Amino acid sequence: MIDKFYPRIEYAWTKCLQRINRSRSLSDIRLWMDYNLLKLNGEKTEVMLVGTSQMLSHCSDITNSSIHLDGVDIQPVDHVRNLGCLMDKLLKGRRHISKVCSSVYLLLRDISKIRHKLNFDTCKLLINGLITSRIDYCNGMLCGAPKIYLSRLQKMQNMACRVILKLGKYDHISHGLKYLHWIKVTERIEFKLCCYAHQCYYSKAPPYLQELIQNSKPSNSRSLRSSGRMMMAVSYSKLSTVQSGSFVHLVPRLWNGLPYKLKNTKDYIAFKKCLKTYLFCKSHAL
Repeated sequence: MIDKFYPRIEYAWTKCLQRINRSRSLSDIRLWMDYNLLKLNGEKTEVMLVGTSQMLSHCSDITNSSIHLDGVDIQPVDHVRNLGCLMDKLLKGRRHISKVCSSVYLLLRDISKIRHKLNFDTCKLLINGLITSRIDYCNGMLCGAPKIYLSRLQKMQNMACRVILKLGKYDHISHGLKYLHWIKVTERIEFKLCCYAHQCYYSKAPPYLQELIQNSKPSNSRSLRSSGRMMMAVSYSKLSTVQSGSFVHLVPRLWNGLPYKLKNTKDYIAFKKCLKTYLFCKSHAL
C-alpha cells in the first residue's frame, strides 16, 4: 500500500517533499512497478503539485524544492504528459485543449486546400480519422473543465463541419451539425462518461473504476420511489469548483439524469446507440 499524507495549507512545500523522501512512498511505487514489469526511471520521472489556485499560492518555495530518486533531483513542473495528454496543475485541461486545437487547426488548413479535389464521403472520412479522433482522444479527463476552454474545441468541430459541407464563414453551423449527425463537444464528453457509468453499473468496468462508483441502496427497509430507478449514489463534494467535476462526483449525476428506459438497456452496443440518439436530441434541442 502506498503511503498517503495530507499536508495542511500552512505546511511549506519543502516540508511536504521532505516527508515524501523520508517515507516509503517512493520505494512502494518502485516495488509495484517492478511487480508489473515496469521501471521507475529517475531521469524521465516528473513531479507536479496539484491543487486549487489558492492552495498553490501558499507554495512560494516550489522552485527551490525537489524529490531525490536514483541520485536525480526532480524539480516540480507546471504540467506533465501521460499517454499523450497534458495535465496541468489546476486540472482544468487548458494545456491539453491548446495542444489539440493547435494540431487540429493545422490539419484543417491543409485539408481545406485540397477540399475541391475530394468528394463528400472522402472528405468526411478524412475529417473523422484526423480531426474527430483528436478531439475525442482522452476527452473524459475534460469533465468539469470550464466552458471557456471547451468552447475552443467546439470551434474546431465547427470548422471541420464547414470544411466538409463547404460552408461560408457566416453560415449557420447548427444545421450542418444536424446534417452530419454530430453531437457537440460537451455531449461527446457526456457520452464517454455515461458509457463508463453503464459498465460500472453492470459490473463490466475495471475494478479501479468500479470501486469509485456505488449503486444507490436504501438505508433502511422502507421502499422508496428512487429504489427501482437504477440510481447511483452521489457523494458529497466539499469543494464545489474542483470535486464536483471529478469522475466520482460527475458520473453518478450524469447516470441518474438518464431516462430509466435507457439505463435499463443491458446490452452495451444497444446502449451506445440509444445514448447517442438521446444526446443528439439534447444537443440540438430536438
